[in-house]
Amino acid sequence: MESEKREFESRVYAFLAWTMSVLGAVLAILIKKEDGFVKFHAVQSVVFFLLSVTVFAMFEV
Repeated sequence: MESEKREFESRVYAFLAWTMSVLGAVLAILIKKEDGFVKFHAVQSVVFFLLSVTVFAMFEV
């Protein structure tokens, strides 16, 4: 039961990392420092955000 709760929390923080962009990713990493699942999704969210901004800037110029 306890592992299910931890797994659910990890999924919630990973979801917040994606939906709240960079701020959510930073908060997720700060709150769940030891959780590899959350770190993976938070870093992936930041990389996606930076790539999106870069591509958008390239097409706007």
